[in-house]
Amino acid sequence: MSVRLVLSSVLAVLAFSALAASAAQAATAEGPFYKITGTRLASGKSQEVKAKMYSHNLYKFYLGDTQVAIGCSSAKFASGAKLLGSTGANSGSGEATLELSGCTTEGSNGAGCKLSSSTIKTVPLKMNPAYLNTKRTGALAVIFESARTNQELFAVTLTGNGGCVDESETPWAVAGRLLGKVEVASKLVEVGKEPAATKVLDVTFPGLNDIEKAWVEKSGALEEKSVGIISDDQSDEYSGTLELEAGAAEWGIFT
Repeated sequence: MSVRLVLSSVLAVLAFSALAASAAQAATAEGPFYKITGTRLASGKSQEVKAKMYSHNLYKFYLGDTQVAIGCSSAKFASGAKLLGSTGANSGSGEATLELSGCTTEGSNGAGCKLSSSTIKTVPLKMNPAYLNTKRTGALAVIFESARTNQELFAVTLTGNGGCVDESETPWAVAGRLLGKVEVASKLVEVGKEPAATKVLDVTFPGLNDIEKAWVEKSGALEEKSVGIISDDQSDEYSGTLELEAGAAEWGIFT
């Protein structure tokens, strides 16, 4: 056998190996999806999901040069929230409306600024499990965004005097996407290291807009999503933990 023939054979093998590796990687790009009682929630199927807040949620936003913090004592999903299944290289999704209650103003400007209502309700939201990098590694997250064409999440009306706010400019619209990291028993859920299914899954909001991007799997490709929220053209802070349950079933987010 000639040297040229041997070299050609080696190159062919290497090329085939590269293609096989690429195909294997594509095959594993299933996207974060839900498992309910050990079985992937398939496309066209849904599962009721409930959420409640068990740690104090602090939502902070800026009105021009004035900083106002809003703290809410409880939060939950409105009835009808559900997880939506998927198949193949697509992430799961979901639908929910978040209701915050017991909300009051806090901080140095809290005394002069009052909320018109102690309840804040978001518009209908889409929720998608997501990756935090394009390598599909590390911690998993969930993105909450408006199901409408614009990115407005909710609006609040503030009243007060002493320079609290120009009442002609209210209500204040809050827009963008919320992002929370997925945890089980206070430990991050990571790609390839997902814990066994559990009855309770936590979504913990980071506090600052220190994460600017996340990626959702669609048909084997990653769709980039900018995350973070703003009001009055200023970046906002939000924190807290939502405790999610899919009925009495054990479940989780897997890849």
